[in-house]
Amino acid sequence: MSLRYFSLPSAPLPLANIPLNRSNAIGWKVWLSALVAIAMFSVTAPVTKEALAGYSIASIGAGRGVIGGAIAILVIQFSGWRLPDRSVLLWIVLSSPGLVFGFPFLITWALTEASSADVGVVLAALPLLTSAMSSVINRRVMTASFWIWALVGMLFTMGYFLTQSDWSQGNLSQTTPTLIKGDSSTHWVLLAALLCASWGYSAGAKAAQHIGGWQTICWVQALTAPICALLFGWSLGHDEHSHSGEIINATLALFYLGIFSQLIGFRFWFQALAVDATKVSQIQLLQPILTLLALACFWETTISVWQWLAAAGILVCVFGAMSRK
Repeated sequence: MSLRYFSLPSAPLPLANIPLNRSNAIGWKVWLSALVAIAMFSVTAPVTKEALAGYSIASIGAGRGVIGGAIAILVIQFSGWRLPDRSVLLWIVLSSPGLVFGFPFLITWALTEASSADVGVVLAALPLLTSAMSSVINRRVMTASFWIWALVGMLFTMGYFLTQSDWSQGNLSQTTPTLIKGDSSTHWVLLAALLCASWGYSAGAKAAQHIGGWQTICWVQALTAPICALLFGWSLGHDEHSHSGEIINATLALFYLGIFSQLIGFRFWFQALAVDATKVSQIQLLQPILTLLALACFWETTISVWQWLAAAGILVCVFGAMSRK
């Protein structure tokens, strides 16, 4: 098979073009590419909180698509890419609703009621669900030991956030997050976001096996950009949420979401998932830990010894899943 299926016609970014490997071994470049993507995704929740200070839920959800779509159209035009074959285009279309509309809108909605820690309780299940969907799509059977490590990693991460959401504020007598106790509608919103993201990841990875991660996300964004533009214009016209004193920071946050969370991060993520979405998706268990590091560096949040120990435990689960066949 020619390597033209796995390379891009434009000058590649580092790690962006990783040849697919059909063997059980996954190269370090694949893991590094996935880690770069997860690092970009890890600040999505706190940055969305910043954007909510100046924009409504609809404006943020659609704005991400407008910014990402505008850049994607320029990249496609400059690179001279042709529309993918119908078989590949089908997977692009199938991944688009969850990646462009479902997850961005739903996660923004959830963050109006829940903290980043509460959201982490539910999103900790994302790697396991992505592995399950990818296994079905690719008709791949994983060993029981892999699923055990994946399940333990999910439960460990969820348990960590369940106990830490109130401990981090010094309330040792109450260890249940507000989300778990609160409005049940937020539970369903986050569950829907989880399903949208896992399906979008799995379907997008299928397309990336043929045209690479960069083309895949660019076509996803470009094809949905007109709808996002209509929604963004409508939402701004009805947006009474804007606060002029915080609009600059909120706008910068929105641009981060559109450029990195919605576009560039997926270049690396899809390229890594295309190699082995079932196994590579487990590295996303590290995302909550990277979020903690970002909060400590940019939002001046103190990280406790327990949080570092929890990070070590999650790392063990990730490497355990990675080592299974």
